[in-house]
Amino acid sequence: MFVAVALSMIDMFTDILMVFEFMLAKKTGFSYTMMGSIFANLGIQLLTVFIQNFKLGWRKVLKEMLIILTCTKPGFDAFRVASEKEIVEVHVISPKSEFTATKCSELFTEAIPGTIVQLTAIVSPGSDTSSSAAFSFVCFVFTAAFASSYISYDWDTGRVLRKGEDERGANDGCAEGCPVP
Repeated sequence: MFVAVALSMIDMFTDILMVFEFMLAKKTGFSYTMMGSIFANLGIQLLTVFIQNFKLGWRKVLKEMLIILTCTKPGFDAFRVASEKEIVEVHVISPKSEFTATKCSELFTEAIPGTIVQLTAIVSPGSDTSSSAAFSFVCFVFTAAFASSYISYDWDTGRVLRKGEDERGANDGCAEGCPVP
């Protein structure tokens, strides 16, 4: 999980770096597309945090939004999931579901479109591919692959499924170690 978080944070840094690199190279179409995907990702994450925390007050909402805007949300989410933080009664979804929602947002609004934009920029005629562009492309690919693999693996084999509990910890009557159908 923490490898996915590190990749996600490196990916955001390289995204921002590539926006500036495309601007300097006068490839504004690529730059605007990258900015659009970053803003779409941040917008969806901000909306998710607002919906998740609005009943806890503006202070909590603003704190969570600041976490997103500083690009440290993946780290906070990973900590909440790893520490098996319990769901707060007024929250709409569990920390694991929130982590999955933000990773899916990142995957579909930033990583996949970014990979396409980067690949197009690299293979376009007259392209002068820099080492930072190649590194950014590799980060995109690894982030997309690792995030999708982690999400599917965790939802298939997570603690909840192993113990026969639902997200809130309620047991379905199956004794510990009982196979899940």
